Amino acid sequence: MQFSFSRFIHLCRLQLAANRKLYLLGMAALAGMLLAFMLFFLITDDELSYNTQQTIYMIGLVLSSGVFTTTIFKQYAEKSQRTQALMLPVSALEKMVLAVLLTLVVYPLVYTVICLSCLKVMNYIDIYWLGNPNALYWLNASYTPGLLIMYVYVQSFVLLGAIWFRKQTFVKSAVMICLIIIGIHAVHSFLGRKIIGSAQPANVEAVGQKLGATGISNFRYDGGMPYINTLLTASAKINGKWDTEYYMVELPRPGFAIMATVLILVPFFLWFITLLKLREQQL
Repeated sequence: MQFSFSRFIHLCRLQLAANRKLYLLGMAALAGMLLAFMLFFLITDDELSYNTQQTIYMIGLVLSSGVFTTTIFKQYAEKSQRTQALMLPVSALEKMVLAVLLTLVVYPLVYTVICLSCLKVMNYIDIYWLGNPNALYWLNASYTPGLLIMYVYVQSFVLLGAIWFRKQTFVKSAVMICLIIIGIHAVHSFLGRKIIGSAQPANVEAVGQKLGATGISNFRYDGGMPYINTLLTASAKINGKWDTEYYMVELPRPGFAIMATVLILVPFFLWFITLLKLREQQL
């Protein structure tokens, strides 16, 4: 499993030459769909608010990148191209590095340029034609880390599906991701309820005072970030109305460090499985 930089450069050039027309058409189609969605919100909401722009950017990035990633290994799914792809004098590692480079670096950059350009045009129409003083969305720093983490996770799963499934790759990969998310949430909910049980926070009296009640009528598990923290709710009936105070329980630092390390290693594990699958295709 050797890596040659010169072979990798030739592989990049071959990828671009073989798919140039497809990539150009894809960029034009992406710009058209983004403008259509923005125009739809502009018509239905009478404006293109900052939050709407942010939602379009984030959802568009995740969905469109998923479609793009499923085409990375499309040559292995077609019998007419499989033999030619297997005969290329490049290693599985070089193909894997190219796939990760395209999905995690090149595509997000191209998508960002296209989406922000479309947002600039529609924001100009929104301000100067419709008279709505909405700010232009420009990669909100507070949401960027979470978006990057979600993006890397989605891409690692879809990339594995791209080499694992030969037909209906996008549909099967999407179903796989949904089942994994449901499974993680279900296991986390089960563990959270078992661990918390009927326990109450140490400062339950302070929580009650914050609610303005003499006692907590209901204290229950309410979800949280899988294996990192748990969101609980303390409810009390005050003057005939229910009021709720949210109470966050986090893992101790050693436990948090262990779980964070495991979560960081998950994409690398999936890429390793993808690499083994690529090597299997070449045997």
